[in-house]
Amino acid sequence: MSSGSRRARSILDTFYLQRDLFGQIREGLRVGGLFAGEIPMEDPQAAPMNPEYLLAPGEMVRLFDGWTIEAHAESRDGDHERMTAWLIARKPG
Repeated sequence: MSSGSRRARSILDTFYLQRDLFGQIREGLRVGGLFAGEIPMEDPQAAPMNPEYLLAPGEMVRLFDGWTIEAHAESRDGDHERMTAWLIARKPG
């Protein structure tokens, strides 16, 4: 995206991990824009799953290094069988 006016104010990613899209997500937000996401994590207590689709512990925060992390957690709640990482991050600038 070449124009700041064409960049998004927010991007939401829920339960989809394609690591090569995170560069586009970071570029696609305008300064001050928010990313919010919740993505499954590696979890030895859960059923096996292709690791390509699972975040490692701490990976979500590392993907947004240099951004303001507004909220973040890595946990298992009652709605999901496996651990998830969720994050809200604001683009700096």
